[in-house]
Amino acid sequence: MSTLGPLMDTPSLDKLAYERIKQAILTFEFLPNQNLVEGELAAQLRISKTPVRDALMRLEREGLVTRQPYKGTFVTDVNKQDMTNIFEIRICLEGLAVRLAARALTQDDFATLQKLINEHEKALQAQNYSKASEINGKFHHVIYQRCSNQRLQDMLRNLEDHLTRYRLLSVSQGMRSDKSVAEHQAILDALLAGDVEAAVSSMEQHLSSAMNDLYVQDFEELEQAIHRVRIDTE
Repeated sequence: MSTLGPLMDTPSLDKLAYERIKQAILTFEFLPNQNLVEGELAAQLRISKTPVRDALMRLEREGLVTRQPYKGTFVTDVNKQDMTNIFEIRICLEGLAVRLAARALTQDDFATLQKLINEHEKALQAQNYSKASEINGKFHHVIYQRCSNQRLQDMLRNLEDHLTRYRLLSVSQGMRSDKSVAEHQAILDALLAGDVEAAVSSMEQHLSSAMNDLYVQDFEELEQAIHRVRIDTE
C-alpha cells in the first residue's frame, strides 16, 4: 500500500490533506475501491484525524470517495458505466464551452494551444503517460477558461478531476496516441479559421472518440494499466 509523506504544521492542514489525498486518488497511488482509513491517513501525513475527516467529506461531495455505512470510506471505482456517464456530460458541456470561448480566444491562446499540442506529441512519443495526460488536460482548460459562463467552468473543472483517471488509463494503454494529437489539431485549426461550428463538432467528435476507445477495452485488465501508470508517476 502506498504511503503519504508528512505535512508541515500549517493553519491550512485540511486543504493540504484534501489536495494530497485527492492527488493520490487521481494518480492511482490509492487504487479504485481501496479502503481509506482516517487513522492511517492521519498517521502517514502526521496530522490529526480532523483535517483528514474534513478532506474525505469534501472528496465524498465531489464523488471521488464513497462512504459505506458500517464499512468505511472507499475510493470510487472506475468502470464503463461511470466512464460513459462522465463523457456524455462532458461532450455536451465542452461543446458549449468551445462555442462560448471561440470569440474570446486570443492569438496568445492560439500559440499556447499549438505549443501544448506539440508537447503532447513529444510526451506520447517518450511514453511519459502522466505528462501526456497533464498536457491533454491543459489543452482543454485553455479553451474553457475563456468561456464567459463561470458555472460552466466550475462544472467542467469537477468533471476534469473524474476524467483524469480515465485519461491516464487511456494514455497508458496506447489507445489514443495515434488520434488525440490529430484531434486536438483539428479543434485548433477550426478555431484559427474562425469556424465555430467546425470547432464545436471537432471537440464533440474528439470526446466521443475517446469515450468509444475506452469503452471497447476490457476493464478486467485495468490492473496492468494502473500498474503502468503508478510506475510512471512515482
